[in-house]
Amino acid sequence: MLRFGDCRLMVDQSLNVHPDAPRGSVLYLYPDDIVAYHREVRGNGLVIPDLETTFYGMTEFRIEDPDGNRLWIGQDASKEA
Repeated sequence: MLRFGDCRLMVDQSLNVHPDAPRGSVLYLYPDDIVAYHREVRGNGLVIPDLETTFYGMTEFRIEDPDGNRLWIGQDASKEA
């Protein structure tokens, strides 16, 4: 995890379940209030999955943008507003 002020960048090498497939990338976004952000995104008409709490303690939802980038948007479940 790299941090510069309020900006954080996490670099991770995920498990490679399919070694012959090209490796994709994930961009993880950390809004201040995941519930409000999720509501806002849905309110803007984007079809997104419900919020889920992961085994690693994040409340998040995941989407793929039109270019195929995986966007994971989450907040530490212990810090939810």
